[in-house]
Amino acid sequence: MHRCDWTDADLQTVLKALPELEVLELKPNRMKADSIAARSLRGLVACPKLRLIQLTGNFADLRYEDGLDVLAKLPALQQVNFIFKDLKLDSDAVKRLHAARPDLLIKIGEKTIGGKPGQKVM
Repeated sequence: MHRCDWTDADLQTVLKALPELEVLELKPNRMKADSIAARSLRGLVACPKLRLIQLTGNFADLRYEDGLDVLAKLPALQQVNFIFKDLKLDSDAVKRLHAARPDLLIKIGEKTIGGKPGQKVM
């Protein structure tokens, strides 16, 4: 979902219709009302087979609670890629996600943390 002009409500509807989803790139446009934000990740619970997610762009409110905590609950998730200018591996939200799911490979730029031994970056 690249450069989509969807609202949070639109994204929730789409995610509910995709229970077999395995790979997702989410790069939303910033909308004036009901924009896609960290809280929008809650809809991913409808996608239990998700293995890889790439989050790009405008998530100014990126936080663990009511945001990245959903990723920790996805049983099949193996890797999350963040493509953000200012996000670092030592940010509070990323550290908390890594603590909750040390088996999850977290990639920010060219740096990674976590994952299973021998896991290759997707």
